[in-house]
Amino acid sequence: MVQQRSFQKYVSKHHENDLFDAVASFISGNIDDLELWSNTIDVDNLDEENVSFEDIVVKYVYVNGDSMSNDIEFDVVVFGDVCFKEVSRNNDEEGSCTKWFRLNCQANT
Repeated sequence: MVQQRSFQKYVSKHHENDLFDAVASFISGNIDDLELWSNTIDVDNLDEENVSFEDIVVKYVYVNGDSMSNDIEFDVVVFGDVCFKEVSRNNDEEGSCTKWFRLNCQANT
Protein backbone atom coordinates (compact mmCIF):
# COMPACT_ATOMS: atom_id res chain seq x y z
CA MET A 1 0.00 0.00 0.00
CA VAL A 2 1.28 3.46 -0.89
CA GLN A 3 2.08 5.58 2.13
CA GLN A 4 1.23 9.27 1.97
CA ARG A 5 3.91 11.57 3.17
CA SER A 6 3.18 14.89 4.78
CA PHE A 7 5.59 17.78 4.43
CA GLN A 8 4.15 19.20 7.66
CA LYS A 9 5.00 15.99 9.53
CA TYR A 10 8.48 15.96 8.01
CA VAL A 11 9.14 19.55 9.07
CA SER A 12 7.77 18.87 12.54
CA LYS A 13 9.77 15.68 13.04
CA HIS A 14 13.10 16.77 11.60
CA HIS A 15 13.20 20.51 12.30
CA GLU A 16 11.22 21.05 15.48
CA ASN A 17 14.38 22.02 17.41
CA ASP A 18 15.38 24.56 14.74
CA LEU A 19 11.90 26.09 14.79
CA PHE A 20 11.89 26.17 18.59
CA ASP A 21 15.29 27.91 18.66
CA ALA A 22 14.15 30.48 16.09
CA VAL A 23 10.99 31.33 18.05
CA ALA A 24 12.82 31.41 21.40
CA SER A 25 15.42 33.77 19.92
CA PHE A 26 12.70 36.01 18.50
CA ILE A 27 10.90 36.13 21.84
CA SER A 28 13.98 37.16 23.80
CA GLY A 29 14.59 40.09 21.45
CA ASN A 30 10.97 41.20 21.03
CA ILE A 31 9.30 40.88 24.43
CA ASP A 32 7.61 44.28 24.14
CA ASP A 33 5.97 43.33 20.82
CA LEU A 34 4.39 40.07 22.02
CA GLU A 35 1.32 41.60 23.68
CA LEU A 36 1.58 39.37 26.74
CA TRP A 37 -1.14 39.66 29.34
CA SER A 38 -1.65 38.64 32.94
CA ASN A 39 -3.97 39.53 35.78
CA THR A 40 -1.22 39.20 38.39
CA ILE A 41 2.06 40.12 36.69
CA ASP A 42 3.21 43.48 35.36
CA VAL A 43 4.10 42.24 31.87
CA ASP A 44 5.28 45.68 30.76
CA ASN A 45 8.42 45.33 32.89
CA LEU A 46 9.56 41.83 31.95
CA ASP A 47 13.09 41.19 30.74
CA GLU A 48 14.48 38.28 28.74
CA GLU A 49 15.69 36.46 31.86
CA ASN A 50 12.11 36.08 33.04
CA VAL A 51 10.51 35.01 29.74
CA SER A 52 10.80 31.60 28.08
CA PHE A 53 9.11 29.57 25.34
CA GLU A 54 7.75 26.05 25.85
CA ASP A 55 5.83 23.29 24.11
CA ILE A 56 6.07 24.17 20.42
CA VAL A 57 3.45 22.65 18.11
CA VAL A 58 3.78 22.79 14.32
CA LYS A 59 0.25 23.48 13.15
CA TYR A 60 0.48 24.41 9.45
CA VAL A 61 3.03 24.44 6.65
CA TYR A 62 2.31 26.52 3.54
CA VAL A 63 4.51 25.89 0.51
CA ASN A 64 5.06 28.82 -1.87
CA GLY A 65 4.58 27.35 -5.34
CA ASP A 66 5.64 30.57 -7.08
CA SER A 67 9.33 30.41 -6.23
CA MET A 68 11.61 31.66 -9.00
CA SER A 69 14.55 29.51 -7.83
CA ASN A 70 15.15 25.81 -7.24
CA ASP A 71 14.79 26.38 -3.51
CA ILE A 72 11.62 25.44 -1.68
CA GLU A 73 10.09 28.39 0.14
CA PHE A 74 7.52 27.72 2.82
CA ASP A 75 5.95 29.24 5.91
CA VAL A 76 5.54 27.31 9.12
CA VAL A 77 2.86 28.30 11.61
CA VAL A 78 3.55 27.19 15.18
CA PHE A 79 2.14 27.90 18.58
CA GLY A 80 3.37 27.43 22.10
CA ASP A 81 3.34 28.85 25.58
CA VAL A 82 5.30 31.98 26.36
CA CYS A 83 5.99 31.64 30.09
CA PHE A 84 6.99 34.52 32.30
CA LYS A 85 7.65 35.17 35.95
CA GLU A 86 7.91 38.12 38.26
CA VAL A 87 10.22 37.77 41.23
CA SER A 88 9.75 40.10 44.17
CA ARG A 89 10.85 40.18 47.76
CA ASN A 90 7.51 38.92 49.02
CA ASN A 91 6.54 36.31 46.43
CA ASP A 92 7.12 34.89 42.98
CA GLU A 93 4.34 35.00 40.38
CA GLU A 94 4.25 32.92 37.20
CA GLY A 95 2.06 33.13 34.15
CA SER A 96 1.87 32.11 30.51
CA CYS A 97 0.15 32.99 27.26
CA THR A 98 -0.33 30.84 24.19
CA LYS A 99 1.10 32.66 21.17
CA TRP A 100 1.16 31.88 17.47
CA PHE A 101 4.19 32.50 15.24
CA ARG A 102 4.77 32.35 11.49
CA LEU A 103 8.26 31.49 10.30
CA ASN A 104 9.40 32.03 6.73
CA CYS A 105 11.67 29.14 5.72
CA GLN A 106 13.71 28.08 2.73
CA ALA A 107 15.29 24.74 1.79
CA ASN A 108 17.77 23.94 -0.94
CA THR A 109 16.83 21.18 -3.33
